[in-house]
Amino acid sequence: MEIITSLEQLHKFSAPCVVALGTFDGLHRGHLDVIETAREKAHECNSQLAVFTFSNHPFEWIRPGMVPPALITGAQKQELLQQLGVDVLVDIPFNQQVADLSPQEFLQRLQQLDYSCLVVGANFTYGCRGQGTVYTLAASAKAMGFELIVRELVSEGA
Repeated sequence: MEIITSLEQLHKFSAPCVVALGTFDGLHRGHLDVIETAREKAHECNSQLAVFTFSNHPFEWIRPGMVPPALITGAQKQELLQQLGVDVLVDIPFNQQVADLSPQEFLQRLQQLDYSCLVVGANFTYGCRGQGTVYTLAASAKAMGFELIVRELVSEGA
């Protein structure tokens, strides 16, 4: 598994891919559903599986008093993702540079990956102050020509 640790390194991975986007702070069933859906789509498209996440919880930067306890370590997350068949892990720190990106700027940066499809959970937000939602992402998908798969949230009893 190739690991990318900064936005500036995104261009280093140039193979066609399907990207699972999310914080993936614990790799619970909902996270696994997003990643497994992306893996199935990548297989269907004969593409690589990429996971884009953060090496720290975004709340560490934007709401320091509300950071949830870590469920797994970064090393455990990397090992689990490798076991899930992830080809490239984009595991960047959430910092001021990332926090300040508008939704459009975030997608422009992400375009350095050669993706045909993004997979997210229904509660996914992106860009400065979470201004980007699955609805704005759907509009961008249509305008930019990529497929978007939005997975419903997994309930505890499911």
